[in-house]
Amino acid sequence: EPQQSKTVQITYRLPTTIVAGNGTYQLILQKQIGSQNSDFKFTFSYPKNMTIERHNLSPLAKDNEIIYNTSISSDRIFLIEFNKQ
Repeated sequence: EPQQSKTVQITYRLPTTIVAGNGTYQLILQKQIGSQNSDFKFTFSYPKNMTIERHNLSPLAKDNEIIYNTSISSDRIFLIEFNKQ
């Protein structure tokens, strides 16, 4: 129905090859043409034996999580580079 909002939660586990070593994780979020701006929250949880080396878009970082709170006003690319300790 038009003018209604819904909350959708998606849980995705990274492949073992990414978690096992150093690497980069990238999430590309595309805004649907003609849709209104929507709130968006992206949480990236990682094991204690990993460190985040670089990220973009000013997330909140705490307790082995990076949290992005933003709106979908345009296409966005979330980038996280990490190393295994």
